[in-house]
Amino acid sequence: MTKYFFKRTLSFILIIFVVAAELLCGCSKVEADFPEFSESNMSISAVSADITDVEASVSVDAVKEAVPHITVALPYSAKTLSRLAKLFYLKNNNMLGNAINGSNIALDYLDAVNVPFIIDSIKISPTGANVSTVSDWDNSGGIPDVFLTNDLSGVKEAGFAAPLNDCLYDNSLISNCFSSEALYECGFDSLIYGIPYGFSFEIMFANLDFIPAKYKENYAIESMSFVSVLSDVDKLNEMMMDIRNDYPDIENEGIVPLRSAYELLAQTNGISEPELQSIKEWYDTNLTSDYDYNSSTDSVYSRHAAMWIADSSEIDMWCDYYPDKICFFRLPNIGNEYKPLITLYPLCVSPQSENIEFASEFAAFVALDEDAQRLILRLENNMGIFPMIDSSNVWNSLTSDVVYGNIAGSIEEQLNSVVYSRNVIDNNEYKDILSAARDVVNSEEE
Repeated sequence: MTKYFFKRTLSFILIIFVVAAELLCGCSKVEADFPEFSESNMSISAVSADITDVEASVSVDAVKEAVPHITVALPYSAKTLSRLAKLFYLKNNNMLGNAINGSNIALDYLDAVNVPFIIDSIKISPTGANVSTVSDWDNSGGIPDVFLTNDLSGVKEAGFAAPLNDCLYDNSLISNCFSSEALYECGFDSLIYGIPYGFSFEIMFANLDFIPAKYKENYAIESMSFVSVLSDVDKLNEMMMDIRNDYPDIENEGIVPLRSAYELLAQTNGISEPELQSIKEWYDTNLTSDYDYNSSTDSVYSRHAAMWIADSSEIDMWCDYYPDKICFFRLPNIGNEYKPLITLYPLCVSPQSENIEFASEFAAFVALDEDAQRLILRLENNMGIFPMIDSSNVWNSLTSDVVYGNIAGSIEEQLNSVVYSRNVIDNNEYKDILSAARDVVNSEEE
């Protein structure tokens, strides 16, 4: 579809230039030859300059209307976005070449490709924009045509996301998503408002300095290890007791074995009464605390927490804060068997867009095209946000990473059993769940 759209667009532009050239030939003086139009003059970075060089204003306006022009807000550099746009053009026009893919295409060649559309970029957080950010865009000139969000429900309710059913119903890339449930999570009342792009999942972070030696030795735990040693509440309780035995002086050492254990309750349904009582007892026996024992400081920031629950999207942040001291544990089974709790990050298209079909097609390409994802992995580091694409080539690249491969490998094994969490930034529903979990833990027995 895009291939034929480009051809029609280019034919229309060519006609405009022919007419303009004839008009200019009737003028008595011409300083220079009228610029000849060719597809090679159009590039993602130079389209606007080429257009403004035209001397006949009537042609400028017509060309601007004919060239698709969108703005996208993604966690990529302008250079990466430019290369994605060019790869998009090559693939849609069957120009990529045999045995060439996103992992091996020569970047110099890709940079030299010229495309007949304009895509401007806004770089945002790897977890996307919240409702407040999108609202700011709306109030200051317009919402980007395509944007990544961490709160689809809030964005949709605010009227900032367009329904995409008509644009996506015949797009073959949608079938590349590893889970049809992800599409369901992007829908409201039978309408799709987002394209599944990436996800993060809840894990247990740990400071290696406070992990007892026997665990390091028995499970070969080192910096960046991801292990399943904490299989259930009893195993977690055992490790916390061992940490407390290593650091018994709460008053002076102040080591918190697990920060905010109540967060475990927010990650599951069907917790048993014995499990709930165990978590309550952890508070009573100082195995867990929401803050430092002697202040209101978050024990993770004061570096007094041995373990804490957080999202995989925070991996880079905590690795920077604890250089060479972070390892990871799979969350223990609470209630039912372990199923990774993932937060979905979709790509949305603004209802204000003048090119909704083109924007939707580009968004689906970025999120679910194998070559696009392989190129992104070459150029960007957004570890902790994992792709929604069902592609062995993409996941092999992730799991072979020397630093993060074991984390990616662990979640890959569970892709068919994930549970979609409501844990997204600034999501009021999830905040209410956390508050309720805290109340349950702090409640007195009747």
